Amino acid sequence: MLKLYALRCYRAVAVILGQRISVVILWRSTVAMIWRGSIIGRVLYVGCGREKEMKQQTGWPRWAVYVLSIVIVVAALGGLALQTTWGQVLAAKAGKYTRVLAAYVPIGDGEIRFTRQLITADSSTSRTIMWESVKPEASPVVEYRLKDGAVTKQTAAKQTVTAAKSQDSNSEVKRVTATESVLTDDEVTRYLYTATLTGLMPRTTYEYRVGYENKRGDWHPLTTAGSGANKAATAGDAANKSVTIDDAANEAVTIGDAEAAKSEDFTALIFPDSQSADYRGWDVLAKEAYKRNPTAAFFINMGDLVDNGEDASQWDAWFAAVEPMIENIPFVGVMGNHETYNLQWQVREPKAYLGLFDFPAVPQREDNNRYYSFDYNDVHFVVLDTQLAERPEAEREQALAREEAWLRHDLLATKARWKVVLMHKDTLRYPNTKRPDTVPGITDMGYAFMPIFDAYHVDAVVSAHYHMYRRRGHIKDFRRDESGPLYIISGVAGDVRYATLWKSHPLDTFVSPYPAEANYIVLTKTDDRLTFEAYLANGTKFDEVQVNKQ
Repeated sequence: MLKLYALRCYRAVAVILGQRISVVILWRSTVAMIWRGSIIGRVLYVGCGREKEMKQQTGWPRWAVYVLSIVIVVAALGGLALQTTWGQVLAAKAGKYTRVLAAYVPIGDGEIRFTRQLITADSSTSRTIMWESVKPEASPVVEYRLKDGAVTKQTAAKQTVTAAKSQDSNSEVKRVTATESVLTDDEVTRYLYTATLTGLMPRTTYEYRVGYENKRGDWHPLTTAGSGANKAATAGDAANKSVTIDDAANEAVTIGDAEAAKSEDFTALIFPDSQSADYRGWDVLAKEAYKRNPTAAFFINMGDLVDNGEDASQWDAWFAAVEPMIENIPFVGVMGNHETYNLQWQVREPKAYLGLFDFPAVPQREDNNRYYSFDYNDVHFVVLDTQLAERPEAEREQALAREEAWLRHDLLATKARWKVVLMHKDTLRYPNTKRPDTVPGITDMGYAFMPIFDAYHVDAVVSAHYHMYRRRGHIKDFRRDESGPLYIISGVAGDVRYATLWKSHPLDTFVSPYPAEANYIVLTKTDDRLTFEAYLANGTKFDEVQVNKQ
């Protein structure tokens, strides 16, 4: 123990004084000095009044012994302190000994898996970061800083943040401790870590990394939204209309303050059902879409992320497909019915989906992660839970009542100029070749939610579930009406496709000519319009529709 202490003391002296001395020489010299009384012995000699005998043995004057003893003791205490977290923070805050942070070592392969950004209620000032591992990690942490190196004076609210100086940037680094949860499903245990960064500045690019103990991962970009959602809605917001790709050029565009409009513009990627038997096709589609849209602010998956919600290997394949996109921009999840299936294809609680993500909370705590809302610039997005039929029958009526009440309150409270609803199951009922006696009409979800969309002037409703792309134009009171929301079925992104299954509906205005091909949608928001563009994996655009506001 004495030898170990001596070695740490001399290591500290070597760091602080910048001496490049061999550890072997330090060890031998330290042991020799201790056992000859060079440190302890000389102090004892002085304390016992035997300075003369000590001087005869060492030939050193008393003042030199005092100075050497003080230097060694201070260096030793400092060296030990620098090995603690509080010691490192104090040293870094003083702008000294930045080589302390160089003690961080890279995270090895497989130690941290599937780092992900998740959307928060206010994307202009906050972001949730999650990751997972196959074993518990001590002291899990998220570090973040301004990417341009500038130092911000803002501090994160309602969280414990430790500031330090980074070895490779002059920007202030902030730390947020992550919480741990454990998910065991399909005989696979995942240790999940979650941290929410708050107090961020709008329209600002940061970078973040995750880690534990003295290990750190790579830095990833993190860009916040603008604060446009706080702008009051205008009186004319209820009046909107769409234009197709053919007549878009003939529409007049009203631009107010060009700079203000530009600051609130963004694009987002919308992926339909990605459930697959082989996720390589989903992998190609997700990566190609992100490659073609590198400035996308966030991405959405419209439900049925996986084919079987309990199958751990499918979740791993889904996460692998969306890397590095999910590390760089936030993910918006919509729960589908396939998230509720167990390995025997029986309906169960969507355990994996509810545990793998942490979306904005709702007052009805039992419904967290099932439905929620968020703002991005001046667009308010609502994510609905349409899996009422997958709940126990005794719970369905109350669950729907809670969600309807929440939806009314949420749409009433928002001040955002635009309102977009995302839901997995569609509002319209389609006849199909397997059930030819089915007549076109409205689904249970349509009867439940469409009147609310009408009452609160929702601009667009995007759905999935049918694995086909169709545009139905604007609908209000269950019939064609240009003052109602625009309705789009988003298509299919995985390899489970029903190219010849679905028949037509009287409210259809456009049917994809590529029913057997996977697709995605690019949503572009400008100050006066929302544009939805549908693309195949190879970049072929096959549809475009816009919602305008004057």
